[in-house]
This record gives sequence, C-alpha cells and structure tokens, in this order.
Amino acid sequence: MRQKGKGPELIKVELKRKGISQEIISKTLFEGKESSENNNELLKTLARQKIRQLHGLPVETASRRLLGFLARRGFSLEVIKEVLKEIKKDLIQDDD
Repeated sequence: MRQKGKGPELIKVELKRKGISQEIISKTLFEGKESSENNNELLKTLARQKIRQLHGLPVETASRRLLGFLARRGFSLEVIKEVLKEIKKDLIQDDD
C-alpha cells in the first residue's frame, strides 16, 4: 500500500475487483491502530509532495486540487480534511 501511494479505499476497490470477499478485505486491511497511523503518514507524505507541485497557485486552488488528488488516491474525505488542516500552514507559507 505504501509503495504504490494508494489509500485504503482504492485498495479495497481493487481487491474487490479481483474477487476477494468483503469480509476478508475488512478483516485484514483495516486491522489495528498501526494501519490507521500508516495511512495518515502516507497521506501526509503524498500531500506534501503534491504541495510542492502546486507552489505558486492561490491557496484555495491548491487546496481544492490537493483534496481531489488525495481522494482519487483512495483516502476518505474526513481523513483528508483532517490532514489538510495540519498541512494548510505549509500551503500558506509556500504562497508567501
């Protein structure tokens, strides 16, 4: 998951497409606190990389594009918004 830069929702869809049952996916993919922490770290890493590409854009545009990018990578909207609050200061600093 970490190597490909894919979030849990995208992986879930891919596994389902390959014929793996929902029960197995839920049991193995979303186990434990460590999985959640890894997802947040991956999300932050991807967000920071994308922020560099969005340098020079207005904060609103950069935020919107960043949100769309992370959503397409398979992260939930609530987790994205949580991380964006933390990273928003990076966007504002880059804009100066």
